[in-house]
Amino acid sequence: PIYLALIDIDGLRLVNDIYGHFAGDFVKAALTKVLERVAKKYGVILYEETRGDEFGVIIVDKTQKEVKKVLQEMCLKQHLLLICLLLQTVLPVFLPNLIQ
Repeated sequence: PIYLALIDIDGLRLVNDIYGHFAGDFVKAALTKVLERVAKKYGVILYEETRGDEFGVIIVDKTQKEVKKVLQEMCLKQHLLLICLLLQTVLPVFLPNLIQ
């Protein structure tokens, strides 16, 4: 069987709007590396959509259980990375104002 999935980068538009496209490009590059590592680990194909905030995943010769595992890991790592990046950039800016 052949499976095709699309993964949308949650929050990339917000990063672009708040911090600019340079920051959005940084986030996208970091996420690309993370997703590429997961793809390599499971032997699946990852490709980037032309719109820039989506990735396609092609999974061949895997069971539905294996497909679910791959996609769950990709989504989990994407969300964890975004949280870490936001904690490093947003909190130092807003935390002093929240504490006052």
